[in-house]
Amino acid sequence: MNSHPSSQDINFTLLIFAYNEINNLEKLIPLIYSTLNHYSFSIVVINDGSTDETLLLLQKFESTLSNFAYISYPQNMGKSFTFMKSLITIDTPYIITIDADLSDNIAEIPTLLPYLQQYDYIATWRYDRQDSLLLKLIPTFSANKFMNIIYKLPLHDFNCSLKLFKNKKELKTFFFDTGSHRFLSYILIKLLNYSFLEIKTSHLKRSSGKSKYNSIHKRLISFLYLNYLVIFKKYDFKKPYSKTFLSSHIN
Repeated sequence: MNSHPSSQDINFTLLIFAYNEINNLEKLIPLIYSTLNHYSFSIVVINDGSTDETLLLLQKFESTLSNFAYISYPQNMGKSFTFMKSLITIDTPYIITIDADLSDNIAEIPTLLPYLQQYDYIATWRYDRQDSLLLKLIPTFSANKFMNIIYKLPLHDFNCSLKLFKNKKELKTFFFDTGSHRFLSYILIKLLNYSFLEIKTSHLKRSSGKSKYNSIHKRLISFLYLNYLVIFKKYDFKKPYSKTFLSSHIN
């Protein structure tokens, strides 16, 4: 018996965010096609203003691979904006998001996909993170605990890039302004009532390039300020929020 769910049930778009990740993309895209060949899927890569030769590589992939597309921006627009724009164009029943840095284990996606038949949203938890203790682990742990307490969401890893969710039309009505992609779990679970399950996944160490995160100071200030706006209902997820502070402090 075939252990894989049928293609009809697992029809998804793999949405990949890339910024100066040409070396990782060269490995990632072939890996995806070889790992997920049992499934009906398409790939959309977001080239968010890369200054390396990412665009040339994506053009090559588009000309040689089936069900492959990309969206390229001339300058870095940030993950929230590009995610929002992508939602408008994607029409598959399911969406899976990952980053292009090879830190998400593609081999685990087939084990996660069947859960989408029972839940609207599969959140993943990088329980063995391969990151710097000071720059990533401590800030992330603190932020997750803060989100647990304030929003009463029983998740361990709010900002893990690997997410699987149903592509409901209601989601397309939300405006993801600068930095608000970090609230995707909150939007799906609290505002859209998605049923959800959190599953442990492995986390791979970046093999090429470097992280694009801002300094700890800027990330902390922007995190606290955006949460202030949400908690005190000064932030409407269905309207653009054009504060200079957000644009200059959150990526």
